[in-house]
Amino acid sequence: MWRKVKNKEYFVFPGGGQEVGETLEETVCRELLEETSIIVSVEKLLYKLTDENTEQNFYLCKYISGEPKLGKGNESIDTNESNQYKPLWRNIEEIASLPVLPLEVRDWFLEDYKNNFSYSVREDFILTTDRRKK
Repeated sequence: MWRKVKNKEYFVFPGGGQEVGETLEETVCRELLEETSIIVSVEKLLYKLTDENTEQNFYLCKYISGEPKLGKGNESIDTNESNQYKPLWRNIEEIASLPVLPLEVRDWFLEDYKNNFSYSVREDFILTTDRRKK
């Protein structure tokens, strides 16, 4: 997801909060539909990134249908001149040169893609003040 906040441009993985009674896999599918208008099935958990306050889970998903466009979630509601969202398709080869946050997950993804994601879940704990931002 391309983001522009106060003239700073970067990319993020779609995501959001789990609702009561929802599995993490259901959360992934719902959030992707809300944010990008695409339908996916969850293949497997790839990464867990935690800090003092949150745990972020990153999943490998299989595309089923839909065209990437802003869905009906908060991103659509919150979009304005200084806060913009736009779902975009990008080639794997482009990702290394893009400011995809969190950077550590971008780097893991690129490395693991080469190995067909044939490993166990990667996990890391990062202090909020240490999180790399560019």
